[in-house]
Amino acid sequence: MRSGSPALLGLAYGLQADVRADAGRFDEAIFFGKLALAEVQRQRARVVALGAAAEAHFLERRSEVYRSLADRLAGQGRIAEALAVLRLAKRAEQADWGQRGAGALDDEQVAELLPWSPAERRLQQQLAQTLASHQALADEYARLRRLDAARAITADEQARLATLAQQGRQERERLQAQLDALLQTVAAATAPAPGARQGAAPAAVSDAAERAALARVRPREAGVVHAWLMLSPQGLRSVVVGRERSWVRARRVAPQEVSRDIARWLEVLRRQGAGANGRDELGARLYEHIGRLIDEPARQARASRVVLWLDGPLRHLPLAALHDGRQYLAQKYTLLHAAPVLDGAASDGRPAARTAQVGALSLQAFGMTEAAAGLPALPGVARELCGIVRGPVQGLSTDAAATAVSGCADGGTRGQGPVAGEAVANAQFTAARLHQALAAPAAAPSRLLHIGTHFVLRPGHVERSWLLLGDGQRLGLAEVARLDLRGQQLVTLSACETGAPAGDATDGRQIDGLAAAVLGAGARQVLASLWRVDDQATARFMQVFYEESRRAGSPAQGTDWAAALQRTQQRLLAGGGSAARPHDWAAFVLMDARR
Repeated sequence: MRSGSPALLGLAYGLQADVRADAGRFDEAIFFGKLALAEVQRQRARVVALGAAAEAHFLERRSEVYRSLADRLAGQGRIAEALAVLRLAKRAEQADWGQRGAGALDDEQVAELLPWSPAERRLQQQLAQTLASHQALADEYARLRRLDAARAITADEQARLATLAQQGRQERERLQAQLDALLQTVAAATAPAPGARQGAAPAAVSDAAERAALARVRPREAGVVHAWLMLSPQGLRSVVVGRERSWVRARRVAPQEVSRDIARWLEVLRRQGAGANGRDELGARLYEHIGRLIDEPARQARASRVVLWLDGPLRHLPLAALHDGRQYLAQKYTLLHAAPVLDGAASDGRPAARTAQVGALSLQAFGMTEAAAGLPALPGVARELCGIVRGPVQGLSTDAAATAVSGCADGGTRGQGPVAGEAVANAQFTAARLHQALAAPAAAPSRLLHIGTHFVLRPGHVERSWLLLGDGQRLGLAEVARLDLRGQQLVTLSACETGAPAGDATDGRQIDGLAAAVLGAGARQVLASLWRVDDQATARFMQVFYEESRRAGSPAQGTDWAAALQRTQQRLLAGGGSAARPHDWAAFVLMDARR
């Protein structure tokens, strides 16, 4: 049922939400924020047809609505609702990023997935009915005005227009009286119960329902916390959930300032090379603004592992490299990034494999050492492949000089790495060869896929992101999402470029998009770099990582890849020298499918 322009209604509801939040009436603001979100989402289908500029403006506006609503919910202690809004935001964002709006959530889905309480749903229906009761007259008046302006109006229509104009004032007064009465109902329904604690759920929300919903997102293991970080127009907000309690923290800082600081810090790390240790003024400010929001609750929870849900430009931030004045966060916590997956199946409807397989590891590695498609050569990939695979290597140069550089045995045809498997490089690394390897029977229970080539990830949409094959062809990210990665316990993409520019960080949805594509295709976890690291440093990192994978985890549980990543970072730090610079070891993040 139409109740006016979604664009105008969305703005009106958003203004109502802001006015009430400024007055400290946050539960009313939350109700109108939900209405604003539902109306803004209704614009999605028609915005795509207006072009890229309109679409970009829409996506930015919609993100602000999602984040403001989640921030206000968290600030009122309605944590489960806030997290539901954030999950919905991720789902909508990835649907948009994947296919230029194809598969995006429609207004009915958003209305269904938004965490409405029964009282809020009743209020929403009453408001829609009130607006709809006046809509027919408003539509008729607008139609007759257009005919009058075009000088195509009949005498009877002219008389009807005059009558409607006379009735208009009375109609507006009647509508305003109905809305005023409804707003009073909203205020009463969203007010906290008498004697309720500060931040308690309002009367419209059941405390029992909130506790039950929150219990579903609490970690089951001891020593683990789940941490959500968001950047809304109001500033930074963190929600940290442990087994027994939760923490909500806020930093009122301009989002543009945070975005600039992240981009500039990444540039400092990149520009200063081996001399950059992350312990500069920018790094210290980012720890105070962001790192402390996670660090203090995790310390209070006595956690050793943090599962992270990051939002917006925060996805570009190497949290492992933040330093508290004594230690890097990588020295204190095992960090695992949660990634959005739109559903529980691989991209063509196949059931995705999510259960860890216990047993010996089998590694299929692919790489590109030569320059192609306007991208530079990656000579260090030869050493990377030979340093991680214990088994045959095909496609590398076999002359003595090249063999000396790569470290391969048997004239450059056999790797001496820590994990049994095989590697294919350069011209032999084709799309057909990749599909063949994925379809081949597993040589061991735990299958691993490692790809060492340029993987260009760009802001905007999936069509702009692609992987460079060894024969110089491009494999688009949409095609990657159609690979059969079931049974792959880990997919490693060692040379990603996520497109974070100097000056201002992008919103980072392409990082989540990469993870969603790989994990949605059936892989259990993905290791990727936030920026391109020197290929020689990458080779060193990967060799240590696969060595540590044999020590992380247990025979009963399988490899703990997050622990292997932390052990690698700690080992490189302890070794000193150029390998200890955060720019090299903090670039790599482990992402896991979470819904």
